[in-house]
Amino acid sequence: MAGEQDFQRRLDMIERGVRELDAVSDPGVRVVVQQLVEAILEIHARSLERLLEIVDRSGTFGPAIVDQLGRDPLVGPLLVLHSLHPCSLEERVRDALESVGPALRSKHATAELSAVTDGRVRVRLLGGAEEKAIVERAILEAAPDAAIEIEGAAETVVGFVAVDALRSDAAARRLA
Repeated sequence: MAGEQDFQRRLDMIERGVRELDAVSDPGVRVVVQQLVEAILEIHARSLERLLEIVDRSGTFGPAIVDQLGRDPLVGPLLVLHSLHPCSLEERVRDALESVGPALRSKHATAELSAVTDGRVRVRLLGGAEEKAIVERAILEAAPDAAIEIEGAAETVVGFVAVDALRSDAAARRLA
């Protein structure tokens, strides 16, 4: 996990650097830095694309290795960033929902993929706020490029009817 911790530390550094650049008053400096970053990212994207092509054509195990790279927690998001992920958005979301299935079932909840259209993911959830958070987190980890819409998430029901609800219902029946 040291690699993942170092990766997270570097992401934090990048975030701080972006905030500092936003504070620079000279727009010319910001434009130059933006062009530099775009050029570096383009070189990385083309290099990664070539790497995936070489591995994919390397023989019988090539496609399996590319798939494994896509599922790696460090490499996968990088491939998404450059639109090079070997799995479609729908596949990644289905895998994410499958991975949280047992946790949802233990809470008597379910989530199913309704639609994937133009980067928008629509999920139907039978569950509460806690289950919604579980589903959102899983999808964002697997598909940070997705815009997520969760339908049907209700607030968590405790499992009993509040006395006040009974009173208001009884009062309503008396008035009818």
